[in-house]
Amino acid sequence: MKTALQLQAQTRLSTPLGPLTLGATARGLAVAWFDHQAHRAEVLDAPELPQHPHLAAAALDFEQYWRQPSHRFRVALDPQGTAFQLAVWQLLRQIESGSLSTYGQIALALGKPTAARAVGAAIGRNPLSIVVPCHRVVGRNGSLTGYAGGLPRKQQLLAIEGAVAAGVGTAVGTAVAAAIAATNSGAIVGETVGAVAGQSPTHGAGTPGSDSLAVTPAQPTHRTAFSQRASVTG
Repeated sequence: MKTALQLQAQTRLSTPLGPLTLGATARGLAVAWFDHQAHRAEVLDAPELPQHPHLAAAALDFEQYWRQPSHRFRVALDPQGTAFQLAVWQLLRQIESGSLSTYGQIALALGKPTAARAVGAAIGRNPLSIVVPCHRVVGRNGSLTGYAGGLPRKQQLLAIEGAVAAGVGTAVGTAVAAAIAATNSGAIVGETVGAVAGQSPTHGAGTPGSDSLAVTPAQPTHRTAFSQRASVTG
């Protein structure tokens, strides 16, 4: 059973990777969805109010992010999810720009080392694209695995943030670099953002149950913590 989002306002935001739909509650930014993203609501029941404080703050954050990908989003957040989903999304916010993590590492951080697949499912439901950086999570063998907003967007975001360069020399970083190089050379079909986004890819496909690869250590975030209120979204 799904619970309707209690949004106060929404707006459309142009980005280098295509339009984003932003939605905000009284508590913070609740959604940042690409067009045709998997698991998104196609229609939001909220007025168009780009001047809403949380939407205006998010727009400024995105502007700064595209200029400087290491920028930390400071807008207050209010994603709606189960307690487990919120815990996963909170950990994603600790992965620094330019760094990579894996499904297994996040499962270990949660104290659930065999829950990599459940972590992948929660990541696939992340409602805050880029803001909660699920694109920084890859398979333990370096495979990109998928992205709800379209695999080409994940590849481009990792390239923009320098994650591949930073990861070279580690097994996961080298594998990610190879995967992106193969795609860019045409070895993987469906390079266009529109084509792949329309296929609604999901996270976690084929993710192993545990993982021990090292990544760049993530520092605790100073951003506003998620609301502890949980609602069922899946």
